[in-house]
Amino acid sequence: MASTARVRAPVGARCCNQRTWSHTLNAPAIESEIQSILEKVAANPPENDSRWTLEIKTQLAALGRRHHYKTCASPPEKINAEHGEWLFDLVWYQDKEPWILASIPLVMESEWSPNSDNQKYDFQKLLLARATLRVWIYQGDSRADVLKHRDWCENQILAFDMSVAGDSYFLAGYCNTPPKHFEFSTFVFP
Repeated sequence: MASTARVRAPVGARCCNQRTWSHTLNAPAIESEIQSILEKVAANPPENDSRWTLEIKTQLAALGRRHHYKTCASPPEKINAEHGEWLFDLVWYQDKEPWILASIPLVMESEWSPNSDNQKYDFQKLLLARATLRVWIYQGDSRADVLKHRDWCENQILAFDMSVAGDSYFLAGYCNTPPKHFEFSTFVFP
């Protein structure tokens, strides 16, 4: 019995010219807004790591909603996210219709433990994301530790065989020794 090949049209092909969503993200503008949010949180730092995470996710989910994205983060009732955590600490998404995903403009992972292995484990999740912007928030005991980890992240992106030209990462490393502050950088895979 001969087999017959079936060719399927891409989902949404019937309405290509009727798109009403936008998956264009102005990454530099969003990075600037994220930097401002993180600097404000750092100016009045929460008392423990879980409160840092909750405050940052709450602020970044609100930013996503201001830009007309739906958000996923836990706990959704405290963060005012549409859904609980999904794959990453925070996700901004758009859908064409229920259960038909259009785009993932932003994903965020964070790790407050200065343990290098914990940080590396969480950062590597971002390599898998097909998002316009991948945000990584972490801390180091010193500025040197923050910069060393940033360099490791950039080398990991370069070493990852599935990185694609234009993959964009916004890295925010918190220096946990005076003067306490964030070091920000953007890395775009060449």
